[in-house]
Amino acid sequence: MAAEPAGLATPRVESARLAIDTERLRLFNRQVVRVPLGVMFVSGFIAYMMAPHAGASVAWGWAGAAVAVWIVRALLSAALLARPPGGARIGAALRWLTLLAIASGAVAGSASLVFFRVPPLEWAMMTMVLCAWCAAGIAISVTVPRAFYGMATCFLAPLALAWVLSEMPLRLPVAGLIVFFLYYLIVFARDGSQLLERALRAGFENEELAQRLQQRETEAQAARARAEEANLAKSRFLAAASHDLRQPLHSLSLLLDHAVHSTDDAKIGGTLRQAARSADSLGRLFTGLLDLSRLDAGSLTPEPRPVSLRALMRRLEDEFRPLAQDKGLAFHCTTSDVWVRSDPAMLERVLRNLLDNAVKYTEAGSIEVQAAAAGHEALITVRDTGIGIDAADRGRIFEEYYQVRNPARNRRQGIGLGLAIVKRMCDLLGHTIEVTSTPGQGSTFAVGLARCEPPGAPAGEDALPSAAPLAGLRGTVVVVIDDDAEVGEAMRTLLRDWACRPIVAEDAAAAIAQLDAAGLTPDAVLADWRLAGAENGLQAIERLEARYGARPAAIVTGEIDPSGLEVPPHVTLDILQKPLRAREIGEWLLRAK
Repeated sequence: MAAEPAGLATPRVESARLAIDTERLRLFNRQVVRVPLGVMFVSGFIAYMMAPHAGASVAWGWAGAAVAVWIVRALLSAALLARPPGGARIGAALRWLTLLAIASGAVAGSASLVFFRVPPLEWAMMTMVLCAWCAAGIAISVTVPRAFYGMATCFLAPLALAWVLSEMPLRLPVAGLIVFFLYYLIVFARDGSQLLERALRAGFENEELAQRLQQRETEAQAARARAEEANLAKSRFLAAASHDLRQPLHSLSLLLDHAVHSTDDAKIGGTLRQAARSADSLGRLFTGLLDLSRLDAGSLTPEPRPVSLRALMRRLEDEFRPLAQDKGLAFHCTTSDVWVRSDPAMLERVLRNLLDNAVKYTEAGSIEVQAAAAGHEALITVRDTGIGIDAADRGRIFEEYYQVRNPARNRRQGIGLGLAIVKRMCDLLGHTIEVTSTPGQGSTFAVGLARCEPPGAPAGEDALPSAAPLAGLRGTVVVVIDDDAEVGEAMRTLLRDWACRPIVAEDAAAAIAQLDAAGLTPDAVLADWRLAGAENGLQAIERLEARYGARPAAIVTGEIDPSGLEVPPHVTLDILQKPLRAREIGEWLLRAK
């Protein structure tokens, strides 16, 4: 840790210093309370050895004084361990312990003066014992080094002086060795103290870091919880907004489609077609936003099953060939009898987005979509001769809201969600997607899928008419159950235009009353899922079936996630998602007959 400038110690530095001093004090006291027993043994040995030469009272009196000082130190340390001081009292406690350490060193070191006139053998043994005794103090030197400096100096300085004053052989070399030993002990104590301080500081910093990490983790968990709650709130809002916003858009699309085909005025017809295109664009943008939200929330769950590419490609060709021809583009569709395993609705959405982009960004030339087998896989390619994609943009085209060459955010070119949804759905389905492009010459998107065997009893997808003449609907009794008056009137107008006999009601009871009054039985039922009363669309359909028998039926819903509708597995009906175009309703009625 970098040193703080003088006079500018921060509260954090002061807190760290206080924590280190507290730990030093605790370690020092733990060592001191263990020492008196050893002091009693060593001082008793010296007194026993010196009593015959210095007198028993002197020898044992010295030993008693040495032990007494250590007992006082031990009692003080025990009290400090039991009730650790805090704040400024820590410094005072350390000062008292240092003074007592110096006192104990002075009492023990006085042995060299008290027993100065003893035989050489006893003198030499006493010297060794005192040096060993002092060296034992190294155990507590690293905790409070100043206490050890004072104690060791008072221990060994008198001994070195006594050797200088004695008449022993080699007295000066031995005195020098004692001084060197004292210096060595002090240096060792200093280095050990510095090492201990670094270890304590690192320990406290690690503890502080762990606390900060724990705090950050707690904050991160709280942030995640808030984000999840916000995401849930967003999902709840979108679920509600999906139904409420789709209703007027659904009604608007139906009325515009009807109006376009009902007028002979070219000027009015052109205006209505522009309005219909705007409504269609709004529907696509709205659906794209909802799909992206469902992908972000993880609420879009694929339901893979065998899918016929021939049937899928035929539907896409019927939809996009007229759009391409309106722009003067050639449209080529090539397919084969290949079956793949995928979620049919999600796969169709992926290809629709790719074809929509191809039509949108191609002003001249052609669009080609091809599905073919490629070993154990199938490959669907969408090629165009449009504006192409620069290499710098190629890595970003799958990002949300990113559009190539649309800096002005022209709404006719969408808002940049199509390819983002394509990539997310391909990842979710386990399909690969690759893009090659040359600026000014066009782009090719290739989707790789796993092939599979066709189901045992192939569904008649190829036989489903996608553009049969609406004259075949003449006289068809269609029950529409929807509590939205605007949607009901739009459906009534559209069905009457097709020469159908519409029965529009807010619930099943009202529909049954109208049917019985007119002496009719339904040929098909279209029911909104969310109704104003106690029953939902499924329950309304079941009431009609209980009265008139099984009839072709479909749930029309504006829910954000139609797969979450509580439809029992044994119930067979279609689910159509708002906003619907008139063509989609007409195709469903033709299939249902």
